[in-house]
Amino acid sequence: MEDNTQQQPPMSRSNKRAMYRQYGMLKEKSTWSRFSEKAVDWYGRMKEEGNSTQEANNKRMNDDLENQIQIKLDASKKTWKEIGYDEKEIKMLEEAWTIGAFKFKETYKEDKKKAKKLMKTANDSLRKRLDASNNS
Repeated sequence: MEDNTQQQPPMSRSNKRAMYRQYGMLKEKSTWSRFSEKAVDWYGRMKEEGNSTQEANNKRMNDDLENQIQIKLDASKKTWKEIGYDEKEIKMLEEAWTIGAFKFKETYKEDKKKAKKLMKTANDSLRKRLDASNNS
């Protein structure tokens, strides 16, 4: 069964420190030697907690970005459909849009050429279809 509950963002650093201060952990920690067994354990746990927090934040940000990009693509597809593109042409435009949305330094020029070619092919296909229906 899937868990559809939204995970709460982790506590901020200042809130965590305030909580630790309230429970007296910071005062206790200040009495430890840096390399004592307790301190090493404390810093290890804090490092693990920080890594998991960072991973959760990165995942949440990537999911939000993916959602935003999908919304923009869906709006573009709706516009293309209203203009009169058919499914095959929309697939070409979608691929061109996706290529243009993500830029990679190593393949930028080739990607740009490919996207232009796909858009030109889709536009030519639409024009031929519209001209054929107008001439009939």
